Formats: sequence, C-alpha cells, structure tokens
Amino acid sequence: MQVVVIIHSESEGWGTVGDFLQSLPVDVAQTRLYAGDQLPEDLSKVKAVISMGGHMNVYQEEEFPFLAHETVFLQKALRLQIPIFGICLGAQMVAKACGVPVTLASAKERGWTSVSLTREGLHDPIFNGLAGELLVFQWHEDSFQIPKGGVLLATSATCRNQAFRYGNAYGIQFHPEVTREIILDWSKESEARERETIMQRFEEVKDHFFDQAMKLYSNFAIVAGLCGQVESPVHHVGR
Repeated sequence: MQVVVIIHSESEGWGTVGDFLQSLPVDVAQTRLYAGDQLPEDLSKVKAVISMGGHMNVYQEEEFPFLAHETVFLQKALRLQIPIFGICLGAQMVAKACGVPVTLASAKERGWTSVSLTREGLHDPIFNGLAGELLVFQWHEDSFQIPKGGVLLATSATCRNQAFRYGNAYGIQFHPEVTREIILDWSKESEARERETIMQRFEEVKDHFFDQAMKLYSNFAIVAGLCGQVESPVHHVGR
C-alpha cells in the first residue's frame, strides 16, 4: 500500500513529515506537482494522502493548473474514504475539495503562536496525547471554512479555523513539518529583527516542537491504519 505525499513547491517540502514516513514500513510516493509529477488515477493501492503547504493560493488555478487536478484527486479520495492529512495549503485544498470557500484571513499569521483545541479536538484521535494548547508555527494569509458535516478541532483568536476533520480527512492551518532550514528559507526576506526573534524562539522550543509534531504524525498514522502504536524516530530533521 502507498502513501501519496503532494508537494506544491520546492521551498515547501515535506520536512519532518518525510523524517517520520521514512521510519514506517510503507511505500511513500512523493508527488512534486511543481515539477510536473502526476497524481495517480488509480487509487486502489493508496492507503493515505498527505498534502503539504505551498506559496500559492487555492484559487490560482490559471497560474498553477495542477491545483485543479489536485482538487479532483482529493474529491475522489474523499469519496473512497481514503484518510487525508492536509497542512496549510494542503488543508485549504481539502476544504476546497469539500466545496467550501478559502479566502483571505482577517490577518496574516507568521511565526510562533498558539492554538487551542476545541472540545471536539480534545477528544479527537488526531490530537491524542497532546496538550489542549499547542505551540505552532504559522505562515499563511488565507483561511478555510469548515465543510458542512465537518468538525472544528482547533482555533485561535487571530484565525478562528485552525484545524478540522471531515470524515477521516484532516486539515491543519499551521506547520508542524518545519525545520531550522525551512524557517530560515521562508524568513529570508523578513526584517532582520523579526527573523532573529523567530529563530531565537525556535532554539528555545525545538525539542518540544519536534516531539509534538511526531506525536501528531503518529496519531494520523494510527488513524490511517498505516501501523499500530508508533514509536517516534530518534533523529529529527533540522534539530
């Protein structure tokens, strides 16, 4: 069985998601849409789908035609009840595939923030074993709406919709996958003081942040039936 990982841009790879997946006994297919890779038409052997972030917006299909193809692919995966995990743009793509709007958020979120689990989030298996308030890294300007029949799992004062579940598909607005190298790359055009603050905070929280990310991935792997109880890898990218 196969896990399809959708990558939208060279600067937004799979980070610690790749570190985790490579520790599992599964076949992982990285699909680099920006480089012309094609999504599989036959999903009979697809066990789970992970859609990563990207600098583009879900509604920029004319500029990035692969977004339209991904929407169709995700809709098919939803119909087949294949577990999906979307991160930032990936979460917005899942919401779009569910037929709800993705629009500019009331404010951009960049850097370290916290999100609070809702009552439903506290009892959802994806957040099993995690605290009710999560330290997260944000880098987005858009926000998804919650699909009809979906459940809001995490929220914040700045951006209400931070995580949702629709069936066995999950979308999270924040970035658990980032490493030191990824953050340095994304913040290279930021003001020096902002970048310094972001990186100083990274050094302070990196161990907790990576452990939290690995627990989140482990929970999804269990939900998706990729394995049983998972031991997090000892080595983490970017530490």
